[in-house]
Amino acid sequence: DNLSTVTVTKSGKVSALTTGAYTTTTALIGSLLSPRTNNRTVLPSGTTIYTHTLTNITGQADTFTLRTVATNGWKVTVAPASVFLNPGASQDIEVRVTVPPARPAGEQDYSYVEVQALSDSAINSLGTEITTVKRFALSSISPSQTRSIVPSQVIEFQHTIINQGNQLDTFQISVDNTLGWSTSVTVPAGAQVTLLPGASFPVDVRVTVPAGIVRGTTNTITVRATSAFDGTQGNVSHLVLYPTIPTIPVYRVSLPIVAKP
Repeated sequence: DNLSTVTVTKSGKVSALTTGAYTTTTALIGSLLSPRTNNRTVLPSGTTIYTHTLTNITGQADTFTLRTVATNGWKVTVAPASVFLNPGASQDIEVRVTVPPARPAGEQDYSYVEVQALSDSAINSLGTEITTVKRFALSSISPSQTRSIVPSQVIEFQHTIINQGNQLDTFQISVDNTLGWSTSVTVPAGAQVTLLPGASFPVDVRVTVPAGIVRGTTNTITVRATSAFDGTQGNVSHLVLYPTIPTIPVYRVSLPIVAKP
């Protein structure tokens, strides 16, 4: 971590040495911070807390100040900001690192915490926090719709899928419904699409209404996008209905009786 200077003064008769002051440099035994390095994987917008143990190995009571260095501009804080320790005493310190939103999977940040003795700036130590952005899968399909239908009708639903995850992903498109009607995915080809983060693509599905449905029938159509990475699903639902016969209102009009002259 650092070097300390020790002054040795010769006394008495030692033929091999000359009378005077001798200065030598020796390393402190041990490290002020333990562990020296922490590693963790964190989701975008997440915060993680790293812990180090600060130990006074200087042999005298001292106050130690702490500060952080954020190399990529991520939010990094340390608590406490200073610690008073007797010789050999220890205290845990916490370093908080916050991953910004929308960071790509696998990106790494190196942040640092520096501790320094108040009595001597040469007595210092550096702790390293290595934070890796964790991968996640997420997608959205829109819009949701409500449709009126008639027997034997073929309905087309058009959507847009967006990869809201933080890495390239492949999505399998599927469609089902509560009444078991015939359905199919017409776009994309093969009912599968691969998208970069933030990219979008059209998704079209077709539903065939049976000939024998009765008025008042309703059905829910659900379109799903399943991530190849971890099976996470995005979905959208549509409501279709065969309207009942509208009721024709009956109005009664009363006219005044007029006598003939």
